[in-house]
Amino acid sequence: MKKILSYIRNHYDDISRAALFIVSIVIIVAILPKEVKFKYEYTLNTPWLYEDLIAQNDFPIIKTKEEIETEKAELRKQVKPFFRFDTELTKKTLQLASTHFDSLWVKNFGFEDQKRYKYNKSFFEKTLNDILNQGVINIPKTMKTTGPNQVIIVVRDKVASENFLGAYLTVNSAVKKINGLMQNTPDLEVDFLEPLFLQSIIQNVVFDKEKTELQYKHMLSELSPYRGMVVKGQRIIARGEIVDENTYRILQSLEKDYQSRTKRSSSFFITLGESILIAIPMFAFFLYLFFFRKDVLEDTKNVVLILLMLTSMVVLTRILVIYHSNYVFIVPLMLSPIVIRAFYDSQLALITHVITVILVSFFVPSSFQFLFIQLMTGIVTIISIRDLQRRSQFFYTVIIIFITYTVIYLGMILVIHGSLAEINWDIVMYFAISAALTFFSFPIVFLFEKIFMLVTDISLMEYADTNNSLIRNLAEKAPGTFHHSIQVANLAE
Repeated sequence: MKKILSYIRNHYDDISRAALFIVSIVIIVAILPKEVKFKYEYTLNTPWLYEDLIAQNDFPIIKTKEEIETEKAELRKQVKPFFRFDTELTKKTLQLASTHFDSLWVKNFGFEDQKRYKYNKSFFEKTLNDILNQGVINIPKTMKTTGPNQVIIVVRDKVASENFLGAYLTVNSAVKKINGLMQNTPDLEVDFLEPLFLQSIIQNVVFDKEKTELQYKHMLSELSPYRGMVVKGQRIIARGEIVDENTYRILQSLEKDYQSRTKRSSSFFITLGESILIAIPMFAFFLYLFFFRKDVLEDTKNVVLILLMLTSMVVLTRILVIYHSNYVFIVPLMLSPIVIRAFYDSQLALITHVITVILVSFFVPSSFQFLFIQLMTGIVTIISIRDLQRRSQFFYTVIIIFITYTVIYLGMILVIHGSLAEINWDIVMYFAISAALTFFSFPIVFLFEKIFMLVTDISLMEYADTNNSLIRNLAEKAPGTFHHSIQVANLAE
């Protein structure tokens, strides 16, 4: 035990640096998807590069999101809206209307002429009763565009019945009907009855949103996510055949079926495999530092800075891929080589970038295309900042990054589709955002200088500026020392 403690004490720095690599591996493995990777890579409108693909078992063809959304919209149109006939409100309204009629009649005409009173009241009660029992419907805004032939379901006294929307009155049609009846009935007190009818008409057929949505959800539950089957032994695609839209959907369905079948495998073995695959490039990176950049490896703060940039880029990319696969192009992966180059050299920046892109390619879609785009852009970026002596170079680098991204993407579109008609301008916009985010390399470099107490070429150039008040003071008070320092600095440069 003492020997172990003594060894740890004597090799504490080496162990801590190795632990940093292990922690980085653990973090990256933890964020990787824990599902079996499909063994084929395929892209729409490109040739199938593998052997003839034969279905090994039956599997359903999954509908696309667009197909499902279209079917949902069609189901929404097929839903028969539910309405509720409010019987209690109808009875209460008829009673109040009768009482109100009596009080207003007495107020306007007194107790005389009982015959005229009974004649008008009989017409009022019968007409209002017919109107309200037919039903005055309250049509919601979502149904304003529907016609009178729209079939609806009305629940009245716990009994549901189907009918046309036009079978029920609206407030306007009820008023028109009443006015027509009053014009065709002689000896009525129209001026007295008209405002009374207007006050007594209520909407007693009310839209039942809860029952309507319940019906829609029931219809959705019966909506199949599949649009066909592939049977065992069926040839899916032949070698060299172009992956069209139909075949692309079948391949996606095969991938989903393959992953669902292999979920039964223990996640332990998946994690073990991912750990091995992540550990190999990280170990290769460690060996590079050990044999070629021991000066960097021997300083723990250098290892922390490099691994921090590497791991953060991988984690950020994984988060965006989970949210949306195309958002992977927003990640400013060029930040890593720029920051590393600012503190060290182009070779270390390139190796770090290569390792980062390799790790990211484990979980991004179309990994080969992604790998090619990021590697080429990274090389061009590192070349563009080979002599990083002015902060204005960051601006030119951003423009170069965007142009490189876009040109490579256009080349891939031409190879895959044979024309530029299939350009996804959203991806071009993502390239622009990624390039713009690279501007953050300027404050990151400044921040890391202060945190890790490192010096960049840009800072040295600023320190060497003869307009610096301290250097100008030196030139005035000790010109010999000033000139000697300048000569030594030039020799060192």
